[in-house]
Amino acid sequence: MISPSEFAIFPVITVCLISLFLINKFVKIAPRTKGDLPLDGLRGYMALTVFLHHAALYCNLLVNGHWSVENMSAFVQFGQTSVFIFFMITGFIFFSKLIDATNKTIDWQKYYVARFLRIYPLYVIVLIMILVIIGKLSNWTLFPPFSDRIMEVIFWLFFSQTTLNDYQYAPTITSAVLWSLSREWQFYALFPLLGAVFLHIKISLKLILFSILLLLLFFIMNIPGDKMATIETNSPFLVGIFAAFLVRNKHIRQIGSKKIVALFVLLMIVFSYTYYHTIFSFFPYSLISISFIAIASGNSLFGILTNYISLILGQISYSIYLIHPVLLFVVYHMFPQIIQLVSSSQQSFWIVTSIVGALLMVICSLSFRFIEKPFIEMGSKVSNRITQIKSVSSQTT
Repeated sequence: MISPSEFAIFPVITVCLISLFLINKFVKIAPRTKGDLPLDGLRGYMALTVFLHHAALYCNLLVNGHWSVENMSAFVQFGQTSVFIFFMITGFIFFSKLIDATNKTIDWQKYYVARFLRIYPLYVIVLIMILVIIGKLSNWTLFPPFSDRIMEVIFWLFFSQTTLNDYQYAPTITSAVLWSLSREWQFYALFPLLGAVFLHIKISLKLILFSILLLLLFFIMNIPGDKMATIETNSPFLVGIFAAFLVRNKHIRQIGSKKIVALFVLLMIVFSYTYYHTIFSFFPYSLISISFIAIASGNSLFGILTNYISLILGQISYSIYLIHPVLLFVVYHMFPQIIQLVSSSQQSFWIVTSIVGALLMVICSLSFRFIEKPFIEMGSKVSNRITQIKSVSSQTT
């Protein structure tokens, strides 16, 4: 039986990176120059491997008739491990902010405003794209009852992947990736409570009630579509939190950032991806967690994670994560000529997918530049304005 070739990842990644380099000559995305830069690059490559994971699924579906990559360890890990590392990064970055907080106080209003403006603007646009696709597939017919159609959209606003316009395969348009965004928001809701418990961060009763309400809201709204709600899928946040404490030790940082450790990290990642069919096992999970701690300590893996193009890839990683499944669906579901071409062989599939990857880099660069970045800046401005208002209010009282 033909399976997606793991060697196909190298030309696809090469085409994506070259395309990103070229498009950035025109779009001009500036890489970050401070902060946890290795994690920026890591985030970018994880988003790219999720794209490869779903591309491999389409390859197997179109060439062999099966939506599965169970026999290909690397492609399975590209899906599972990448999302786990996203969760580790979230736990690490946000708990680091708590640890560094002066006077053990956080402006939680600023925090939630910034999170909302970071996540939702691009997602709403992608959701509109999905609704347009559903409209096309439904011959522009809105099926009654209309109250159900409205509720479906509300569920999707909470990242719950239910039907849309009674189209039961709507989650396939996003390759069911939205569960991770719901999980991220559940972590954001718990964040103040975790800070209060572990770091004695000051929080009000109002914030406690808001956090619990937000957590319950995302949890309940995702019950219909979330099939991944397990302790295992939440545990990477704890790995990130543990790493945030661990790297505060300068000896850990010194050891973790050594070049010999970089070599071992690369070997551990390759070994985990090659010899294990899932990260849901103690040994591969341990290898990936140790690798993450080393990278969180500042290890750039010989500069792979901190070179110019890797940092740009990290900047557009959210766009890649949200947009790639929609692009794959459109290309491999709605263009019969392309479907006929790529169904003939793996080689033709991966050649076309390289072109799709290049197109993805163009789209995501533009979406970051003209959608994500303006709203990130707006979040900063709104946050500063909130601080000013609170400062004036405290002075007058």
